[in-house]
Amino acid sequence: MSRICSRYFFVSGALFLVLAHCALSQQTTTAVRGSAVRKPASAQNSTELAAYYFAQVEKTGADLAREEQQMSHWAGVEGMADRTKVPNPYASAKTLVTVYQEKLTDEEKLAAQYQKMVASTQGQLVSTE
Repeated sequence: MSRICSRYFFVSGALFLVLAHCALSQQTTTAVRGSAVRKPASAQNSTELAAYYFAQVEKTGADLAREEQQMSHWAGVEGMADRTKVPNPYASAKTLVTVYQEKLTDEEKLAAQYQKMVASTQGQLVSTE
């Protein structure tokens, strides 16, 4: 028996709600995510991980957009872009933009990987019926 259920993940100081198609069970989030990351053998694990990484992509994209806006704001302030004094909000925003771009690329790859696993698993289920 299956239903739509929610899973909460606490990552990097933020709480994420992930909705996924999953079996009725009372496992903890840590146990589910831990076992799924170690061995996403079932369609349920792959679905949960794909949903998790898509949520991460969305959050990182929002963070990236926010920092790009901050960077452009501080670049427009006279003397801020070439300022050497610390703290420098322009340099901080520029560094965060680079970090978020790399993180977004990695999360997009993982989301695509798990989405591909889900699609192949669903294809196998359809072909066996």
